[in-house]
Amino acid sequence: MIKVYGKIAIILILINFISCKKDLLRQADKLYEEKRLFEALKYYEKFCEIYKKTPQREYALYRIGLILAEIGECKKSSKTFEDLIKNFPLSHYRKEAEFRMIRCPNYFYSSYKKLYYGDSQSYGKNAREEIIYTHKNFKKIGFISRIYSGHKLLAKNNGEIIFNNTDVIEKINGRKKLIFTYTPYSNNEKNNIKFKMEDVKELEVKAGKFYNCIKVITNEGEIKIANYYAPETGRILTSAISQGTEKRIMELIKYE
Repeated sequence: MIKVYGKIAIILILINFISCKKDLLRQADKLYEEKRLFEALKYYEKFCEIYKKTPQREYALYRIGLILAEIGECKKSSKTFEDLIKNFPLSHYRKEAEFRMIRCPNYFYSSYKKLYYGDSQSYGKNAREEIIYTHKNFKKIGFISRIYSGHKLLAKNNGEIIFNNTDVIEKINGRKKLIFTYTPYSNNEKNNIKFKMEDVKELEVKAGKFYNCIKVITNEGEIKIANYYAPETGRILTSAISQGTEKRIMELIKYE
């Protein structure tokens, strides 16, 4: 009888152990989906601290890496993804972890399927652009761009975002253009394309408020073009800069 009670006690302990694990991850996931990132981070880190040898630790490390990248802690994020690969070499997160170790924050691999842009004057009534992603992997992203004037379709373009080491290249209808390079330097010159990068802590467009953005300025003759990118989203605003004055042209109005 004592042996029976002992076995029951062990089973109850195991059930409680599994339940606690699930509760921690469930709460962390809930906070993450609600974009309460700092709170979610604490729960994922607590899980990794307590459960060092459980398979779910792989998932928790992955989420920690994502959050750290999104809040701008790129060194810690890179180290987390490095630990993930080291501890789980066969992880199905491996390719993404390798991608994010180099490209942090991630401004170009959008987590959305469709992005809708409108002119900043009428929010799309006069002019708009639809970006539809057709395929994604961690080497390139394919998309279709449709540009409208009112209800009239002006152009349909096939494009790709190509990730070549630290370079991010945009290819539209066969023509390539370097749009960003992940380096510690703010000023870059490569392939006859000059651009300057600035940090933008907070930016509000029609689609909402975005944080930890970057502003990438390129020279287009006498006019400079400024493209703003938000982590995990992509381009959210395009402006023209002339004679020291910046004017909004197109901005993100919604996403799916």
